[in-house]
Amino acid sequence: MALFKAARLREIPPGNRLLVDIHGIETLLFNIDGEIYATGNYCPHEEIELDRASLNGHTLICWEHGYELRVDTGECLTDCSLKLPTFPVVVKEGYVYVEL
Repeated sequence: MALFKAARLREIPPGNRLLVDIHGIETLLFNIDGEIYATGNYCPHEEIELDRASLNGHTLICWEHGYELRVDTGECLTDCSLKLPTFPVVVKEGYVYVEL
């Protein structure tokens, strides 16, 4: 696995998200109360893009079928057999790095 520069920290103010492409992998970055999380952009249920999903705390709610996914653990609260890809994040010198 390698660490990739994904964004400037200031591009993701608290309560916001940012969709980035890291070497062909669509990745969502979330700033929840100053903590940065990185996930894949597709719902594991039916591969629906999640950049339009609503966020309630650490839970992302897929706009298509209502599947609930934790951005911090990848756990699917709707179907425990599914998992949202999550990626380790490092914030350093004003940049967000994601390990893929």
